[in-house]
Amino acid sequence: MARICPALQQLLNTKEVSTLEDLSSTPRRKPIKWTVNVGVDRRLVTITATIERMNRRIGAGLPLSTMAKRDGKHKSGMPVVGAVAAVPKAAATKTPKPVKAPKAPKVKAVKATKPIKVKATKTKRGVKVIASSTATAKDVADAVNKAAGRTVAYAVGAVTSKPQVNLVVVLDVSGSMDGPRREAAAVQLTQMLDKVKTEFSDDSTMSVITFEYSSYTHIQYNGKIQNYVYPRCAGGGTALNDAIAFGVKVASSSTLPSLVYVFTDGEENASIQNITTVNSFVTKTLASGNITLVGIGPKPEALVALGVPAGNTLNWTGNAAELTSKVAPAVTRGVVATATAIKEGKKSLAHFFLDIDAVSLQDAAKKCVDVTTTMERRNTVQGGLAVREYIEKHCKLYTYVDGAYFYRLVTKEKLLKDRRIVIAHRDDTTGKLYSGPAARTLLGLPVDADVEVEPGSLGKWTVFVQSASPTRKTVRDAEFLWDKTATGNVKATFEYKAKKA
Repeated sequence: MARICPALQQLLNTKEVSTLEDLSSTPRRKPIKWTVNVGVDRRLVTITATIERMNRRIGAGLPLSTMAKRDGKHKSGMPVVGAVAAVPKAAATKTPKPVKAPKAPKVKAVKATKPIKVKATKTKRGVKVIASSTATAKDVADAVNKAAGRTVAYAVGAVTSKPQVNLVVVLDVSGSMDGPRREAAAVQLTQMLDKVKTEFSDDSTMSVITFEYSSYTHIQYNGKIQNYVYPRCAGGGTALNDAIAFGVKVASSSTLPSLVYVFTDGEENASIQNITTVNSFVTKTLASGNITLVGIGPKPEALVALGVPAGNTLNWTGNAAELTSKVAPAVTRGVVATATAIKEGKKSLAHFFLDIDAVSLQDAAKKCVDVTTTMERRNTVQGGLAVREYIEKHCKLYTYVDGAYFYRLVTKEKLLKDRRIVIAHRDDTTGKLYSGPAARTLLGLPVDADVEVEPGSLGKWTVFVQSASPTRKTVRDAEFLWDKTATGNVKATFEYKAKKA
């Protein structure tokens, strides 16, 4: 009998994954067909994979829709275009031998006088597609959408391709920003622009606006998104009212979804327009739903009074060190959240900055996979040992397996995109543990990219990170988890040589 891991069993119970095979008698390495819900529109996709591979994939918290390609198709059987594909065998490059034609699949020959690249038929389980070798992604998308009655190409590109954005950066260059503040702000600005270039397409646009006194508020750059050095700061006042109004006005001239990013270390003291006038203009313009307005400054309530949504404000007192520890990671998560929202068809966000304290245990229970029963929770009784040596010496019930050891995050470090995390809420007296891709999303972390993480920015959530290194040294009295269902498919990021006995 093939073993089904708890994560896969849960998805089978909730009908997220299903199969017509009898899993109790199917060999674990026999390829079988599975039906999977994928995408924002919850379409049904048929893939071919073994029980063993499904255990590894889902147990590692990785999405089935991103299985690696091999020889022009997904090795799992997942269609490259994201729809349920059934390509005729006649499209193969090899010339068939003059023997009996295969009984299945039976595909009607296409008349030569009327060539058809794609044929899509709506079924109870989704849309069945028959595509010729000359069919493009757009051909398939059009056929699938027509059969499904959709007007948006969810099946191809809409979920995975990079969206476009119009970025408007509004920077305070008053005298108080000079020195260490400007130097730290320059680094933070570069980090933000690098993230924007990663998350959005090359066709995106950018404008840079600088402000001090009202008469000096103007556009410094207008073009494609690129690296931009924070300007020198030698001005006097802070015309924040006029700067926000001007930034929103510039954004409103674009047909693309816009992100207006306002950065200041001071309060309003030099504008021509008053708070009421600016609030009225900003509120009316944002009502179009095409602009995400974000403000970083010493008094969030002052930004809210000017029309900035409360969820899009971040308190920064002007401390240069805070730009690295607080502002930079929060902005990075906000950029990712904006890109994700635009991919899903939204054009603006009212919660650019994640309120991590508002993420509840109930949210985790609904969105994540409960792994409490598959994880053993322990404290190390001896420090300084390699993980392999520690497990074999102090956890004699288990044999060391790569990827089974999860250490508690206690310092700032880079979290790799292919490492699982397990989360626990410190107010939960039942000791529940949750994992899966949604665990990262819940904490505002990207699913498909490496990210700097520090415990202080994760609210009441405790995070355990998967380790693939058998030589990692243990720390005495440090909490860790041991995954009893680990298959050893996670490898270290560096090569190591085991010591000879």
